[in-house]
Amino acid sequence: MRRFSLYKRGRIWYAQVFNPATKKYLTGMPTGESDCRAAEHVVDDWLRDGIPEPGGKHRRPFAEAFEISAILQAIRR
Repeated sequence: MRRFSLYKRGRIWYAQVFNPATKKYLTGMPTGESDCRAAEHVVDDWLRDGIPEPGGKHRRPFAEAFEISAILQAIRR
């Protein structure tokens, strides 16, 4: 299974990253790119370095996003 999927909303490409713990994709995040190849590079960068926080100074690892997703899914059950 792919680690992420891309879809276009308007002119911007969004990415959904696969969470192996829950076997589901996370909520779509805008890449800020209108070109599919550029969006793929952005997501590859995210997977390598983490998700940029608002303001762009810090990055949050995907492991944190996966944990939050798993906790929310457990609460919903």
